[in-house]
Amino acid sequence: MANTTSTLTSKIGYQIRGDNSNESSFINTTTVLYSGVGSGQADYGIYNQVELAVGEQIDLDFTDLEKPVFDVVASGISYQNIKAIGIYNEETQTGNDISINVTGNGLTEIFNGGTGNVLVKPYGVYQYSDVTSGVIVDSSNKELSIVNEAATGVTVSYAIIGVTGA
Repeated sequence: MANTTSTLTSKIGYQIRGDNSNESSFINTTTVLYSGVGSGQADYGIYNQVELAVGEQIDLDFTDLEKPVFDVVASGISYQNIKAIGIYNEETQTGNDISINVTGNGLTEIFNGGTGNVLVKPYGVYQYSDVTSGVIVDSSNKELSIVNEAATGVTVSYAIIGVTGA
């Protein structure tokens, strides 16, 4: 197993400045996952950026993912457990939405047993994390779809942190 460190960061907040006031508040969390396969640990990560044509979707099968590295694609990456997922809609124009959902052998746990169908607006991010126990991946719980709902092509980035056990 490779020696890995994964840092999960999430930040949202606001700042208001006026002539007589200055107010701000932030939720800023950082969690570090060290090498391993247990609670609070991960051993592998994937980042990818994809272009989706009108109506196109990408189906992520967590038992058989591709990982692009320096214009070479490693395939057959198989997760046993997912600790975190981040999906970013890189589009800037109103209406260039993507949806995230599951069907068939879907990874329903990230939607509390539902099918998702979460709409992510331009500049929006969908995040899921369970760094302690993670989501078990098996033959009936392994797929996630990202669908272009826009009338034009979209660019989407995603990152997955978890345990392959390799």
